[in-house]
Amino acid sequence: MCAIMYIERTIYHGGLMKLLSLDKINMGIKFVETGIPIFDYYYRGIPVGKLISIFGAEDAGKSTFGFYVIKAFQLAFPEKQVLFLDYEKKLDPTYLELIGVDFSKVLYADVTTIEEGLEIARQRMLKENDLSLIVIDSIAGASTGQEMKGDIEDANVGVKARKISQALRMITGLMNETDTTMLAINQIRDSIGSYGGGITTPGGHAIKHHAILRMFITQAKWKEKSDGQLMNIHVNKNHAGPKGIKTTVHIDSSRVWKGLPPINPVMETTALAVEKGLLHRAGSWYKWTPESEDNIAQGFDALVIYFEENKEDYQKLLDMVYNREENIDG
Repeated sequence: MCAIMYIERTIYHGGLMKLLSLDKINMGIKFVETGIPIFDYYYRGIPVGKLISIFGAEDAGKSTFGFYVIKAFQLAFPEKQVLFLDYEKKLDPTYLELIGVDFSKVLYADVTTIEEGLEIARQRMLKENDLSLIVIDSIAGASTGQEMKGDIEDANVGVKARKISQALRMITGLMNETDTTMLAINQIRDSIGSYGGGITTPGGHAIKHHAILRMFITQAKWKEKSDGQLMNIHVNKNHAGPKGIKTTVHIDSSRVWKGLPPINPVMETTALAVEKGLLHRAGSWYKWTPESEDNIAQGFDALVIYFEENKEDYQKLLDMVYNREENIDG
């Protein structure tokens, strides 16, 4: 259920923009829904033509989130391509295929240095203008030209940060003009020498400054499943909407072994509906309203199976959940 959403703006002569009212503070920003129900419910998806940053520890779900974003942009912009800058060299095509990524619309770049990858992206936007999304996986895995030409013992402190800062100053305006989104995936490191410890991200501060949306992804144990995990998405910067809302997504590894995508949209939508009080729970039973005499299912797992098997009722549930004007503040 990927869609592109528009918020209108009015352009006047001389490049000036007039704010028609305070409630249109997001005007001019387009959104692409990721297909992850709870994230799309609260944040409307990914802003188009902007820099998006996600970071977190290993195996937290960063790449999985990124692959869902790739699929979403392919559906929203079928005439364009996705550029994947692979610095980690551990891309699993089978996993992407399960999620629904179309390989014929992915330009894969097996690059080493940050300068090389970002220059490829810049030239593609300048000459072809056929990209909807640029994915960097990951900033931590990228080297620099100076580092590659030197010896192991050479000091290269700050070189990557300066190169990234320079590149972003050159291409952020171009991204906005061509409606090309950049998703920068990064890892966390221990902040050595800081009082009380803490964490930091490689590559300096330029990415966090230029990003319109910045997400910290953490992992938690999924108690009901021994072969799954919870992906917690903490939005700590958002210039296109709310922030501070923690959203939790179930990544079910057992679905992967069955040849299914790791995130079950029916289960995620059902969990969101229960969380927002759109389905009534009485003991272990679920029903549409407290007044209803008919139960839908007993237990959450049975409830999910019910909506998977009854498409009309699932569509009814979708209509209830995504009526944002009534429910988003609930």
